[in-house]
Amino acid sequence: WLSDIKISDLDSAYKAVRAIINKGAQNVVITSLHLPGREAYVDVIAVSQGLREGEYYHLSLPRQKGKYSGCGDLCTGLLLVWFHHYPNDFKTLLEKTFASIQAVIRRTRIQGIERCNWTELELIASKKEIESPTVIESA
Repeated sequence: WLSDIKISDLDSAYKAVRAIINKGAQNVVITSLHLPGREAYVDVIAVSQGLREGEYYHLSLPRQKGKYSGCGDLCTGLLLVWFHHYPNDFKTLLEKTFASIQAVIRRTRIQGIERCNWTELELIASKKEIESPTVIESA
């Protein structure tokens, strides 16, 4: 919406974030891409002003079943915190942010929804995962 570019795949997502960078933003993160043919994943695309033309970060996260209230707020807060701790390491702050979110959603699915059909994020129970996320990398 901010870029006036319709996103239909990873290339168009990159073009959209690059267009926003070209308008003056320093960092742009698209947090929940739902792309055709990638139904098992939630994709994240991010561009920082420090990256060269054509470079971007792409995280492919396993889609966890269910709908959860508060993920956008959690993401915004975590991005802010990790930007403060890693101002020159965009890759690390993205990995930590989304590792925490995945852990919180997993805990919410197991402890909240399966126990009492509750979809509010289990933030207090996930304190450790929020403060010290475990980043799992795969090929």
